[in-house]
Parts: sequence; structure tokens; C-alpha cells
Amino acid sequence: MIIKNQREFYTKIVNKNVPISEEYKFKDEEENIPLIVEKIKDCFKNFEMHYKNFENYRKIIKSEKEKFIKDLKSIFEVKGDWIIWIILKS
Repeated sequence: MIIKNQREFYTKIVNKNVPISEEYKFKDEEENIPLIVEKIKDCFKNFEMHYKNFENYRKIIKSEKEKFIKDLKSIFEVKGDWIIWIILKS
């Protein structure tokens, strides 16, 4: 599970890139600590339900390496895999 803070600057730049439900996002404010603790407890208590809520996010994360390689090939107009292997091994 991911429980994410929402600092003003951080939210504007990164929040759109973390496609998780708003129920797991909290403003970075001290008064939210009890809510965060309760959400963590609920995630443990109802793990299966919360686990399912992250299915799409897990798919996105699992495909990141493949997307990265595809993007590199496109950017550098690479036909084979040898240069990608060199970059990933560096």
C-alpha cells in the first residue's frame, strides 16, 4: 500500500503521476496524523480490499522498465538492444 503526503509544491508536480485513490493521500499537516494512523491500521485490518485498490498502480510500476527501454530506443533511434543493455548495466 502507499499512503502519500500532499505538500503544496509536491502535490502540484508529482501527485498527478501517482495514480492512487485520494483516500490514500493526506495533506502534510500535523492534525492529519490520527487519520494517517487509522488508515494504516485499516490497511492491515482489511488488507485484501486495500490490496485490490492498488492493482492498477502495480501494473503501471511493473511496466516502467519496459516503457523506459522503449522511450530510450525511440529517443536515440536504436534498432537493437545492445545500447540499452549498456545503459541499464551502467
